[in-house]
Amino acid sequence: MWAGPGSSTATEFTTQTRAVTDALSNLVTGPLAGLFDAETNFDLDWDAPIQSMDLSRLDPLGDKAMNVALTCLGMWSSMLTTLHNTVDNTGTGGAGGAPRIVVRDEVWRQMGLGLRAVQAINADLRLSRSDRTIQLLIMHQPSDLHAVGAAGSHEAAIARDFLALCSTKILLGQSDAITDDLADQLGLSTTEQAAITGWAMQAQGRALWKLDNRPGMKIQTVLSATEKTIFDTDAGMRTGPRVEALTSTDTTGSPDDDLPRADTGDPTGIAGVNDSLTEES
Repeated sequence: MWAGPGSSTATEFTTQTRAVTDALSNLVTGPLAGLFDAETNFDLDWDAPIQSMDLSRLDPLGDKAMNVALTCLGMWSSMLTTLHNTVDNTGTGGAGGAPRIVVRDEVWRQMGLGLRAVQAINADLRLSRSDRTIQLLIMHQPSDLHAVGAAGSHEAAIARDFLALCSTKILLGQSDAITDDLADQLGLSTTEQAAITGWAMQAQGRALWKLDNRPGMKIQTVLSATEKTIFDTDAGMRTGPRVEALTSTDTTGSPDDDLPRADTGDPTGIAGVNDSLTEES
């Protein structure tokens, strides 16, 4: 290749092709070796109502392998959205069919891939209506957005707007310091802040839901026995028998407020809570 036209010296040729040779080295002998050496060892049903991809087995391979997988996952998601918008399951035009829900768990990891990854999330959020998608970004705390890119970088500026682009915010229990940060960004009232630092911290499944600029609502998610087993995210921290995190007790008797409770039709003993919070309340 060096003997061909366009490279006057070996040094110039090496400089021009360094990105390619480094990438090939990663694929052949580096951390990505073997990743694309064979077909996927399981079949994916792209027409199924849910596609869920667990990337945890890539953790031992390091960030490069995880980054490649996240990039592929993002491209697959975009491809599926395009295909479903073009031809729905009935074979007709793209306006039909139900919206697709795209859940991005541990979104901080994808944002860490750099500017293009952040731009992709930004485009998905802004075009969600036209693409007929519901985008869910799952983060630990507001600092996940602050840590994107170098200070003053383009990706940092884009990531700062993500909270504003999401019309619904589900705020689980947080410490006072984190809630103060949320209050600055979302304009939370003192009553809403107290719900996050107090009521939401007292039981699993509790969160303050903010829909656009409406007063926050206190929501208690109630799981069935089967759902509790599937979504027991604390199981890895226990060595003994599983301890039920949610018990069949009435959650409407929270001592921290006397707001009226909405009848949500939940089973007796695990009634849900759906309250709108206002300063007057």
